[in-house]
Amino acid sequence: MRVIPIADTSAPAAGSCDEDTGEVRPVSLPLARRDFLKGSGLLFGSLATGSLLAGLAPSTAWALELKKLTSAEGAALMAMGRVLYPHEKLPDAVYALLAKD
Repeated sequence: MRVIPIADTSAPAAGSCDEDTGEVRPVSLPLARRDFLKGSGLLFGSLATGSLLAGLAPSTAWALELKKLTSAEGAALMAMGRVLYPHEKLPDAVYALLAKD
């Protein structure tokens, strides 16, 4: 049987409480208040912009009402659009606009 030694935990880590006196050691952080506010403002700004763009992006669920074409003709137009204008990242909803009456 192999014995794995347990690390010595007698030296408390920085910021932990000394159990004998109850004193909490100060932790030195290189982050100033101004840097924190600047970084959090950038973070929340990018999150808000990303969620706005995600709301405007076309969804994967779509339906298109065909007034003059049959569904077979609409599917044929979509297939033709994929052949003429191939793109890896365009969803079917973009190609469905070709068949829109």
